[in-house]
Amino acid sequence: RGAAGRAVYSLLCSCVGDKMWTSAAFHDVTPNTAHMLLARIAGPDTPPGARGISLFLVPHLLPDGSPNDVEVVGLNKKMGHRALPNCAWSLGGGAGGATGYLVGEPHQGLSAMFQMMNAMRIEVGLWAAALGKRGLNESLLYAEGREQGGKRIIEHDDVKRMLLQQKAYAEGAFALTIHAA
Repeated sequence: RGAAGRAVYSLLCSCVGDKMWTSAAFHDVTPNTAHMLLARIAGPDTPPGARGISLFLVPHLLPDGSPNDVEVVGLNKKMGHRALPNCAWSLGGGAGGATGYLVGEPHQGLSAMFQMMNAMRIEVGLWAAALGKRGLNESLLYAEGREQGGKRIIEHDDVKRMLLQQKAYAEGAFALTIHAA
């Protein structure tokens, strides 16, 4: 649930509302983090439903170094992957609302968010494929350098079979990622 009121500049908006299910939102790894969020721009020209949603970038620190009006209101308990904490946070609990920067065209936020999510999915797949290829390279180096029974283990039939299977998985994952992109 969020709303953004028009500010003096068309690209700058004051955001008020709550955001839920954000992973690694508030941390000390970097001095500033920014989040993309969907919100409705207040006004009579805003279409109803999902067509009226816009995309905003909301940083924790503003360009002048002052803190933005955002704060954590709770940690979410979730099932599944727990390596990243997940929280709920509030925008604009103070005086004038949190500063958000419009990303893309007004009322096109859902489309822009899906484009960003699809690009991220491709990047995650590419990262996994690259890790698979790296694992194959490490396996080849090890098999070429280790000896067993008087010959390098890469010359053993079972090891060749396993390396070929690993190569098929690694190159198949990369091909699938490129095809999906």
